[in-house]
Amino acid sequence: MFCNAQRKHLKLVWWDTNGFWIAQKILEKGQWPWPDTVEEAREIKIDEVKMLLKGIDFFCAYEPMMFESID
Repeated sequence: MFCNAQRKHLKLVWWDTNGFWIAQKILEKGQWPWPDTVEEAREIKIDEVKMLLKGIDFFCAYEPMMFESID
């Protein structure tokens, strides 16, 4: 899976028994949610790809939790 620098174009390349498939999806408005580092992009799982194609930003899905000690 590839995303351009402006995060408007998303391309997927995969292999099945008949050969390679290439798919491309371009956004007219907004940007694709995309990880900040190459390492994070390499670790995207198939469930996350499905969420990504539906427009769900799973990279920022959880807000950081802050805990306080109770004395």
